[in-house]
Amino acid sequence: MNYYLIPIELCEFCLVNKISKPFQLYMLLKLRCSGKKRISKSEINEMATELGYRSERSIRNNLKELQKYNFVGHNPKSGYFFIRSFDKIRVMHGLMNGRMGVFFYKEDLKSFKAFLIGAVIAKTVYINKMREKALGLRRESPKHSAPSSYFPISHSFLANNLDIASSTAADYKNIAAKAGYITIKKVLTPLDIDWRIVHLYKRAVPEEAHKIRVLNKNVFLQESDLVGSNMEFKRRKNFGANR
Repeated sequence: MNYYLIPIELCEFCLVNKISKPFQLYMLLKLRCSGKKRISKSEINEMATELGYRSERSIRNNLKELQKYNFVGHNPKSGYFFIRSFDKIRVMHGLMNGRMGVFFYKEDLKSFKAFLIGAVIAKTVYINKMREKALGLRRESPKHSAPSSYFPISHSFLANNLDIASSTAADYKNIAAKAGYITIKKVLTPLDIDWRIVHLYKRAVPEEAHKIRVLNKNVFLQESDLVGSNMEFKRRKNFGANR
């Protein structure tokens, strides 16, 4: 199969539980078989090379993680590994609140964590875009205007969704943008403040202190980044066709 439609909730689940590497192996296994397979030592070496691992031990460890989360089953007698379907995994882990999937292609394996991060962020952009389209609206703000394909997504929003620190959320956004899955536009609102007394302003308004930026002796308030999606999404009744 040339592509898969991965449930967004599954992308979020793997990031929250820090199993993006095992999930990367899971997707490689799906690309290599129709649902079950024996894995030889030579194939383990091939997969380690394809995923950029230094040793086959990483493949074996990630296989154990996949079995721990029941993404993959194993029959010791027959030697077969059973690659669970997306729907089966969703049911087992209670990931049944959404029907949106993101298109995954084999080349996404090369930057898989960035792909997962991009999918989670871009989903919010996609949902807002579809909502505006349905309502026949265009987003406008008194502070700035932007094409409706861009929407503000703060570090704190992503941090809350993935249970990570705000600084990690900022890093995640940059990782996804560098890989080309999202596009980020910085939003800076000019403030009528002398740059030499910025420290006084920060003391007076502590809730905005972390947002203050000084560029060429001009003071700005950095708003939430405007984010655009470079990913494809689709809603489905089930993901059974993508086993």
